[in-house]
Amino acid sequence: MFVIFPLGHDQEVYSQPWLTYGLIAACCLVFVWQSSAQDHALSELDAQLFGVARYLDEVPEARISPSVADQLPAQLRGPAFELTAATDDDPDVDFELEDQLLAAGDALRRVPTLRLGYVPADGGVGRMVTSMFAHGGWMHLIGNMVFLLLTGAVIECFWRPAAFVGLYLLAGVAGALAHRLVDPTSAVPLVGASGAIAGLMAAFLLGHARTRIRLGYFVWFFFAIRAGAFVVPALVVIPLWAAQQVFYLWLEPTDGVAYAAHVGGFLAGVAATFGARHLRWIATDAGRA
Repeated sequence: MFVIFPLGHDQEVYSQPWLTYGLIAACCLVFVWQSSAQDHALSELDAQLFGVARYLDEVPEARISPSVADQLPAQLRGPAFELTAATDDDPDVDFELEDQLLAAGDALRRVPTLRLGYVPADGGVGRMVTSMFAHGGWMHLIGNMVFLLLTGAVIECFWRPAAFVGLYLLAGVAGALAHRLVDPTSAVPLVGASGAIAGLMAAFLLGHARTRIRLGYFVWFFFAIRAGAFVVPALVVIPLWAAQQVFYLWLEPTDGVAYAAHVGGFLAGVAATFGARHLRWIATDAGRA
């Protein structure tokens, strides 16, 4: 096992990055809510699905109409395909089964990860935004927040506040759109701030390419363990990271990691940085625009 992780950099900031702190706090608070609400929501969903299964055991010929099937969330439309009648007027359409499946769909939508995450098969601009504040686990959250702090603190210092927030949101939405472009029928919810953070990394590269980034490494090969740190300029490490994302996107476009969101967010960050420069929204001296 070989792991590389950021430890810091030598780029100075000239003020407290309160917006970055706020984004980190928002992500952490959302995750606390996710963790507290997830178990209850999943229990409610299990109960609804058990009711559907029990009813089908009793009435195996029961079917649902196509119009009701279209109302189900993407995660249920696939399993419900075999239960869908050819037309709404089919004599096997069972209203009780329809009600139970619709109730299961409502319970599924209340699961925090699905409530906040962006599902390409369902769409929704609002979820493109909410998805960047939700995370899939503690390690996912911590990893993203480290990158957000290291990049966001610098970008916030040199960009106008509204431009910084706009960059973050634009990159996050662009990442979600890229993810949908690659896998438009996916029913798996996209969660995480990595698309937005990729946009910050692009801005960091274009504005602070000579910044020396300190990276830690950990190597575990059978019984041999090695750990240490080294320094590399942003001009080297960020393009390497971006190239890695493009390579893995080409290799496994529908892998569990949303490489398309990373690439889309990064490209949006590049475009936004050039636009912000043209509009003179980026400071050139001690954080003053």
